[in-house]
Amino acid sequence: MFYFFVDSVKSNSTGGRPIGTVANSSHAGEIRCNLSKKYHSCSFDNIKDINNIQMILVAISHNMCKISADIQKIKSNMIHMKSEMESFILNDTKKVNNNESQNLEKRTEDILSIFPLSTDDELLAIECKLKDEDLSYTQKLISAFIFASEGKTAEKVTTSLLKLIFTLELASEYSWKGQKGKKKLQDHHIFKVIIAAVKNKFPGINKDDIKPNIMTWFAQSSHKIKTSKQVNKESCNNNRNCSANYDDNQ
Repeated sequence: MFYFFVDSVKSNSTGGRPIGTVANSSHAGEIRCNLSKKYHSCSFDNIKDINNIQMILVAISHNMCKISADIQKIKSNMIHMKSEMESFILNDTKKVNNNESQNLEKRTEDILSIFPLSTDDELLAIECKLKDEDLSYTQKLISAFIFASEGKTAEKVTTSLLKLIFTLELASEYSWKGQKGKKKLQDHHIFKVIIAAVKNKFPGINKDDIKPNIMTWFAQSSHKIKTSKQVNKESCNNNRNCSANYDDNQ
């Protein structure tokens, strides 16, 4: 480190001559930066007279400006790198999410492939799996029902699940408590899964709010079958080519 004095300070080590005079002597050439010029801009290159304070300040100011410019370049590069990294992370996250979504959709399709249930044997097979307390299967079924269900209200979600799980023909053979000589529904484990799926989408609802929707849907299943047949009949009557086929199937 070098110290420059404006005043002519006397020193015993300089034989009574000003320090500036010594620095400007034949030894002045030895005052140089030890860093390689390849890697930096040296202030000493612009200093011809080390006793000229104004020249020194100008040289330092030039280098400070260069440092400021370099800092701005670094900041700009960092912003660009940050943007690139965020873009990369976002794209990578999207790919991961897309893969997870596709995997979930595939697993959902696999586990829902047995639905809708159309016979007592198919319903019994599901009940056996659920009765065996196969928690892994139960959780997969709940997740699949959540993923596949539709509707913005608990009632619509419940209805969409019932349509997914049961055919109307099978549903018409059951009632909640076994009324009118039909088979009893309320003890089946499948309804615990349905209720769990609906509650997952609507946490504030309780099972007593969901059960009436289930009971109503099953109670109306026979009527829906008749309505569907009537609609099909009317559609066929409006189509001459279909009319004959309908009569043959009666």
